[in-house]
Amino acid sequence: MLKSILYNDSCKKQFRGGVTLFLKKLSVNKLISIDYYSNGSLKTIKGRVYKLDLIKQSLLLKDETHQPFTIQLSGIRQIY
Repeated sequence: MLKSILYNDSCKKQFRGGVTLFLKKLSVNKLISIDYYSNGSLKTIKGRVYKLDLIKQSLLLKDETHQPFTIQLSGIRQIY
């Protein structure tokens, strides 16, 4: 089961390897919920990770209806 992970600057400073743990949790093929900021507002999406693009720093999710959504990694606040 995925634990809640806060992904912000304080988390990276407190936990060495926090980014690696963050990426490992995203690679699990299970239904997850992500809280993220988009255009200044906090949004939540539930889906499965389809693709993780480290070059573009983005995450492609497919929701329950198989619609693709792209989220910037820097905008992610919590994964559960």
